[in-house]
Amino acid sequence: MSMNRQDAEVLTARFLSRGGSIKKMPEAIATTIGEVVQYLKSQSVDVDIEPGSDGKFTCDGDVINVQALVRMANRLRRKQRRPQFDLSLRAH
Repeated sequence: MSMNRQDAEVLTARFLSRGGSIKKMPEAIATTIGEVVQYLKSQSVDVDIEPGSDGKFTCDGDVINVQALVRMANRLRRKQRRPQFDLSLRAH
């Protein structure tokens, strides 16, 4: 079911008139892969750097790459309404 812009505006106005609020998600933050790993560990995710690999990690028994690791962390962060991780913004 698709919605046109006018319908979306009407529904949004009704939502707000009933006391609803809309909050913008925080901007993505620059981060390092170490910070992503540390965050996941703080969320009780079993994650480690895969020995002898180039950019691979073990996560709950599976071998995954950096992008998958960041996606996993960002899913958790969205649920917590925290800023997303963005490795492309990190300082070198």
